[in-house]
Amino acid sequence: MKKNLEKHVVRLTPEERLYLLKLVSKGEISAKKKTHARILLKANTGEGGENCTDEEIRKSENISLETVKRIRRFYVTGGLEKLRLAAN
Repeated sequence: MKKNLEKHVVRLTPEERLYLLKLVSKGEISAKKKTHARILLKANTGEGGENCTDEEIRKSENISLETVKRIRRFYVTGGLEKLRLAAN
């Protein structure tokens, strides 16, 4: 198991994880929201999480390292609501 050295550690609840998995499989949401959901799923250190490093996420999603760090920070400081990913 990888040691997570990231500053903002993402630990999704089982409910959040399931919700995000469903979100990324839907066709009617924006690409941006899908990317944010995939970042959280890959960063997740909780049950069923991939526990990827920021660099691994950056490479797999072809995005900037700052984007990965920002999404982690937003989730840790405000949950899915802050990312506007919460169910309405």
